[in-house]
Amino acid sequence: MEIVKGGREMSKYAVVTGNERGIGKALTVDLARQGYDVLVNWFENEQDGADVVRECQQYGVKALLHYCDVREFDQVRKMKEFALENFGPDLQVFVNNAGMSIAGKLIEQDPADYMTVVNTDLIGAMHCAHEFGPVLKDNKAGWFIIIGSCSGIRSTLGNCAYGVAKAGIMGLTRGLAQELGPYGVTVNNIAPGYINTARSAAFCGPEMIAGIKKTQVLDLIGIEEYIVTAMNYLLANPFVSGQTLMVNGGSLMF
Repeated sequence: MEIVKGGREMSKYAVVTGNERGIGKALTVDLARQGYDVLVNWFENEQDGADVVRECQQYGVKALLHYCDVREFDQVRKMKEFALENFGPDLQVFVNNAGMSIAGKLIEQDPADYMTVVNTDLIGAMHCAHEFGPVLKDNKAGWFIIIGSCSGIRSTLGNCAYGVAKAGIMGLTRGLAQELGPYGVTVNNIAPGYINTARSAAFCGPEMIAGIKKTQVLDLIGIEEYIVTAMNYLLANPFVSGQTLMVNGGSLMF
C-alpha cells in the first residue's frame, strides 16, 4: 500500500520472521488485511511460505517471500537489504516471531541442542534488532514486537534452554525500548501461554491440554487470534513500550 509521508509516497510495510505457519502466519495475514505490504520469511518449508504470500496477496497488498535463518547474522543482514530494495526504507512494523524449542533437561542435553534454541530464540532476535532497529529509528516511528513466552518468567521442567532464551527476550525488550524510544519507536514483547497451533497440537494430546487448562483461571484454550489481538493492541497504543504482555488465560499473573 502506498501512503504519503512528507510529500512523498512511501510503502506501508511490515516484516515478520517465522511466518510460514501458526502464530507467525496469523500475524502476517492480519497485517496484510490491514493494508500492510509484507515480507514473508521462510526457513523450514518454502511451499508453506508461498502459501502465506498468496493468502496475503488476496488483500491487494504486495507480498514477497525471502529465505532467512535468523541464527546467521549475514542472512539477517541480507533480509534487511532485500526489504529495503523491494519495499523501500519506510518500514513501519517488525515482528520477531522466529523461535523453536528442543525439549530436554539442560544437565543431560547435547550442548548443540541448547545452543540451537538460544541461537534461534534469543540471538536471532538480537540480530534482527541490530539490523532492523536502525531502520525504524531512521523513520522516527514504528513498532518492534517480539513474540516471547511465559516460559521466560516461569520455566518448565525439561525446557530450560527455552526458558533461558525467552527470559533473555524480556531483557532485550527493555533494553531496545530505551534505545529506540527517543525516536518514536515502541518495543514490546508478547508472551503467550499455550496456544493451540497445528505444531503444538501434534505433541499435546487431550489429557495434556486438560492439564494446561487446569493451570488457568479461564476455561479457554489459547488460539492464534488472541495473539493477533495482542499485536493490534500494541499497534494501536503509542504509549506502551518496554513491556511484556502476557496472553495466557491467567495461568501466570505478574
